[in-house]
Order: sequence, then structure tokens, then C-alpha cells
Amino acid sequence: MVCPTCSNLCIAADDYANLEEGERLRARSLVDDLGTIGFAAKFPAFGRGFAILFSDGVLYSYAFYVVSRVSDGDLRPVMPDFSEMSDLARPLSLVFLAFVISWTPFFAAMYGLGLTRPAADPQPLAWLLVGLAGLGG
Repeated sequence: MVCPTCSNLCIAADDYANLEEGERLRARSLVDDLGTIGFAAKFPAFGRGFAILFSDGVLYSYAFYVVSRVSDGDLRPVMPDFSEMSDLARPLSLVFLAFVISWTPFFAAMYGLGLTRPAADPQPLAWLLVGLAGLGG
């Protein structure tokens, strides 16, 4: 751009300030940002938990919503409303509880019938119960 006052090639003041800021950031050492990097490195577990809550919560919420709509006779697919975080947490808690309830007979048979003791000689009925509990879970 040609300056109207001196007729020389120059750049606007805002562009020059952005150029100087970029040069200043490039000249800064990464050691200066080590505190920020260390602070951000403490939160991957939170990010992973949020990702699980969001992705699995949406999946299970949609599945439960579709099953309830189809059972009512409404076959039109519609996305459920996710206005609050509890709308995602409730389906996840239901799935977790279903998992625990379905595997409880297996663990009850394992620990209740003494199959975890090394010297135990379980009866065939105990192995049958463990097998059936494993199939049911």
C-alpha cells in the first residue's frame, strides 16, 4: 500500500502490530509455556470422561428413546432432546446397572460355590450354574 503522506510503500498500523505480535510469539521459547502445558496435561482424564459421557450417552439415550417410541407404535425416527447433561447420564447409568445385574449371577456362582479357592473340588452342578450365568450375562 502506498502511504498518502509520504508516497512510500508501507503497511497499515494494525497489520504492522499483528506482524510484530506474530514475531514476538515465534521468538518466545517453549520453556515459557511449560507451566501452561503442565496444567493442561492434568486434564486428559476429565476430557476422556466427558467424551465417554457424551458419545455413549447420546448412543444409549437414542436407543432407549427409539425403543420407547416403537413400543408406543410411533415408527417415525426422531432424535431425543438433550437439553441437560442428565439427559445423557441417565441412560448411561441404566446401561451400567443392566451390566451389573446381568453379571451378578455369574459372580455369585463363582464366589458363593467356592470356585475361586484353589483346593476346591466343585460339583458338576456348580460348573453348570457358572456356565449358565456366563451365558446369561
